[in-house]
Amino acid sequence: MLARIVKLFNTRLYKAVDSLETPEDLLQGSLNEMENNLVTVNRALLDLTSAREKLKMELEDLENKNNLHREQAKAALTANREDLAKEVLEKTEKSNEHKQVLEQQLTDLETQIASVKDSRNNLAQNIQELKRKKVELLALNDVAEARLLVKESIAGIDKNRNSVADQILRAEEKIKQKQARVKAIGSLTDQGVLQPVLDAESECDREIKELVRQQKIAAELNRLKEELA
Repeated sequence: MLARIVKLFNTRLYKAVDSLETPEDLLQGSLNEMENNLVTVNRALLDLTSAREKLKMELEDLENKNNLHREQAKAALTANREDLAKEVLEKTEKSNEHKQVLEQQLTDLETQIASVKDSRNNLAQNIQELKRKKVELLALNDVAEARLLVKESIAGIDKNRNSVADQILRAEEKIKQKQARVKAIGSLTDQGVLQPVLDAESECDREIKELVRQQKIAAELNRLKEELA
């Protein structure tokens, strides 16, 4: 019984609120929501762009460090300190591995930024379209309202009662509002997300990776020796 009473109360409350809504309120509410979404998208674009610039700075710093390590390795070989040269090249190899991670992250960020830009442009276009449509629909509503008043006066219908024509008009306006919301949500769901760059490595993978690293270091060491010969 209580559930039925609550349901009846909610139904009547909804009808009361619905009766107070005007077409302009419905359209403006949808427009406000889309403009708020645009603010959110712009903020996300700014955050992603800042992250991209930070990654670029880190990559540039790694490249400078690698160049320094290479010069240090040459100097060590010149001083017959192959052990020091190898130690420096070890740092270079680890730096290169980190560089590859950052480069992949940068690629992912570029993809995200492009997606967010597309979403922002689509949303901005939808906002402009809704603004234009709002003017058209409100003009139609004014005409319909004027004609409705005339019909009600001629027919002697109480002005406070909702006519069938008014109900159809409000239903059409609400459908258009939902369509605008679908477009706004759809333009935002196209955003991508960063995927994990590194998966957990097994012991075998780490051993193979270490073997490859040592081979790279040995090859670089031999190449530097040949340059100094």
